[in-house]
Amino acid sequence: MSSYAAGELGDEDFARVDSHVVACADCARRVQELESRSDGELKLLLRDELGDPTSFYSSRYDRLLAKLQAIQEEGTTSVLAAGAPRSWDYRELIGTRLGDFRIDRLLGQGGMGVVYEAHQLSLGRKVALKVLPRQMLARSRVKERFEREVKVVANLHHTNIVPVFGFGEQDGLFYYVMQYIAGCPLSRVIAERRESDSREEVPRRDDGTEDARWRFIARVGAQVGWALSHAHQHGVLHRDIKPSNLLLDESGVVWVADFGLAKCEQHPELTETQEVLGTLRYLPPEVLEGQADERGDIYSLGLTLYELALGRPAYGEVERYRLLRSVMSFEVERLETALPDVPRDLATIIHKSIERDPADRYASAREFAEDLQRFLDDQPIRARRASSAERLRRWIRNNRVLATSLAATLLTLLVALSVSIGASLYFYRLEQDKAALAAKLQLSLEEEARQRQQAETITEYLETIFKPDEPIAERPDITLQEALKQATEALDPATVEDSRTRYKLFNVYGRAFYSLGNYESAIKLYEQAIVAIEPADESMTSDLLATKMALAEALTRVGKHEQGITLGQEVADALAARHGEEYLETINQRLWVALQQDDSQHLANLASRVHPLVAVAKEDVGDVGESRRWAIEQLGMAYLKLGEYEKAEFLYEGFIERARHEVDSNPQETVLTFLKAAWMFRVGGRNERAYRYGREAVEIGQQRLGESHNATLWAMDMLWRIYQETGELDRARQVADELMRRCRTKFGSEHDEVARLEARYGQLTERLAESVVGE
Repeated sequence: MSSYAAGELGDEDFARVDSHVVACADCARRVQELESRSDGELKLLLRDELGDPTSFYSSRYDRLLAKLQAIQEEGTTSVLAAGAPRSWDYRELIGTRLGDFRIDRLLGQGGMGVVYEAHQLSLGRKVALKVLPRQMLARSRVKERFEREVKVVANLHHTNIVPVFGFGEQDGLFYYVMQYIAGCPLSRVIAERRESDSREEVPRRDDGTEDARWRFIARVGAQVGWALSHAHQHGVLHRDIKPSNLLLDESGVVWVADFGLAKCEQHPELTETQEVLGTLRYLPPEVLEGQADERGDIYSLGLTLYELALGRPAYGEVERYRLLRSVMSFEVERLETALPDVPRDLATIIHKSIERDPADRYASAREFAEDLQRFLDDQPIRARRASSAERLRRWIRNNRVLATSLAATLLTLLVALSVSIGASLYFYRLEQDKAALAAKLQLSLEEEARQRQQAETITEYLETIFKPDEPIAERPDITLQEALKQATEALDPATVEDSRTRYKLFNVYGRAFYSLGNYESAIKLYEQAIVAIEPADESMTSDLLATKMALAEALTRVGKHEQGITLGQEVADALAARHGEEYLETINQRLWVALQQDDSQHLANLASRVHPLVAVAKEDVGDVGESRRWAIEQLGMAYLKLGEYEKAEFLYEGFIERARHEVDSNPQETVLTFLKAAWMFRVGGRNERAYRYGREAVEIGQQRLGESHNATLWAMDMLWRIYQETGELDRARQVADELMRRCRTKFGSEHDEVARLEARYGQLTERLAESVVGE
């Protein structure tokens, strides 16, 4: 009953107990007693925390007392968001119709209403319906908050926020319609994990390994962090992040739900300064003093991840008085103490997010999500564990009364101790610093010598290429392709002794030829770069895998698909051995292989694994790191092949916007991005957009790369194909005529590519003739 009165039960447990309380007078009276703590207890709580209320803390004492008294007066609907008033039986709607919806079953209660699973009759689809009970409409501010939630969520478009479909009113009941998420709240996942600790037969929602468990927690946090970042950028605070408001679907995607307590910058008047909203167990301490910003959502998410890791809440007290005391003043137990196997970086991230002082937390949800992504990518995190001195400083800041009383005693002891140990500590550190400095100097000298040798080798090599008596120096009209060819021919591996230097030269030339569309030359140079790396040099392993991947892509470009796929699979296996199967680069590589094999079943599985790792708002799609950008691009291709065009369109629209800003620095990639988008819109039946992006790809290629560049020719080929397949035959012929002319000039009339184009041109001519006869 105490947990029920405190509003700390999960949705299912609350529903079960609530149905009993409605029918039982004794239990209802007991709940009322539990909810009615006296002012005396509140004053005792504040006296414990702040000392004598007549002291210099009296203004804060009075302010907090007013807040806590407001909490008592409002009861569960203000602070604890425990659900609908008990005078309304939420079961009465099950099996009835509300507008276009048939209500099938209860899903749960939130602070601002009851959520049902329903069936939309006109569209024949399953939805979630949130209903505001009639009794709550008597409070005008509740109705305003409910309407505000609809508008707030309707304007948030993110892959991890439950979307709103519509809004309505019937017979005094307000409701709105959301996407139905097939899955369960994180509160159930935590409960299952608690049970699995004592009963092995209860299945986990990961593969059961410790590493997968920590990565699952980080993925959940990263997804919610990106969603909150999107909301915060639109001026919206959630203010009630907790396990029951985070839904995990069957593919591992986490959805943020229940914005019923959200605060919108455009409507601050709907949240009065004296109101304290949110679930107490996850409430940021500063909210009790009327402060609320995005760092409060970060704190609540951090406590949720803490609970997901530990299997129990950070603050486990049941009685509201003791829970208030813990929230106001107690630090949570360090995860490393309770869970010795927890990764140090993950624990550091979580504890930074739940610092009591908002200034010590992440400054934004985006920074929080990015650090979690760094953990998932096995990269150094930005957060640093607080030193002993820093933890002491924070304790003093949060416990000033006790700290003041201890300060005088400690000062006397410190003065005495500092005199006795100061001299010996000084000389000990001086010797340590000397040894460390000598070691650093030696390493610096060795690295300087190695770098000097590399520079001298490359300088001699360049002087050999560009010396005045060579033809390359006498031809001002020489092309980049010709210059690169002569430079690579002059590169003798025997004259470059350092293996790393040989690798870098071969690799950079390979990339240059690849960017020019000369894949045969790129393949030869990549192969030489791979041979140059010494097998025993583990520091070059990452470079070796990157070059092998580039070689695999080049092989597929020239039609050697089996060789490319085999090499790509080798790279994926090597990445899995080094970092694990859940590493973003590993999944990226396996997704690339599946795309080349056109394996739909494998594609669907990999896409469901990639999606949670890269989910972002549309405007942020292009503004991500290289690994995530490649993952998003491949995910878009996978969605295309799987027929999920709306998801692909969402991703490619973001890339298009980013490509427009990068046309000067990377014109070939810009052309390829526009081509992929053009084909995607063609497949999705959006022909006008396909034409527009196809034409832009050709224009960019001609202006930035040249009329005969391979990327420009690919763009023309694609535009011809799109026009022909959509029945724009005259346009198709104009593009085809020009493409045929350029290809004959570049490759010669006997080239295989020209023969292929001529065969297609014959088909186009036949269709044109048929269209004329038909007229």
